[in-house]
Amino acid sequence: MNELEHDLTLTSSDRDVIKKLSLGVDTEIQRTFEDSFNAWKDKWFTGAAQFSNDTRSNKFFPEYEQLRRMGKSILPLVVAKLSKSENFVALVLYDDIAEKDICIDARDPQFALEGEQARAIRTVKKFLAQLAISN
Repeated sequence: MNELEHDLTLTSSDRDVIKKLSLGVDTEIQRTFEDSFNAWKDKWFTGAAQFSNDTRSNKFFPEYEQLRRMGKSILPLVVAKLSKSENFVALVLYDDIAEKDICIDARDPQFALEGEQARAIRTVKKFLAQLAISN
């Protein structure tokens, strides 16, 4: 396993931290988030978005705007969703509410063939690393 592949594996410890952070979010916010997220996810590959190779096209659904307006309080919930590769589209939400770029520069040849699914896991790992530094 090369270094890049190793970095894309979430450990059980990583998953425990993600779960703990998610459970720390107010239950009403969790409920609203889940409802809005699931409604948004149901639209990811519909309408004009189904013909786009740009995940940002999923920003134009009302459910996305509902989620974005919830702000940083939902970051742990978004990170939990990103820990599952099928939710890679949620990177656009993370990028908008995190307000800082912690992702790898895609121009780096080491990551030239990295897809959005891999970037989602890398984002989760970077988020967790920042928490460890700030605590």
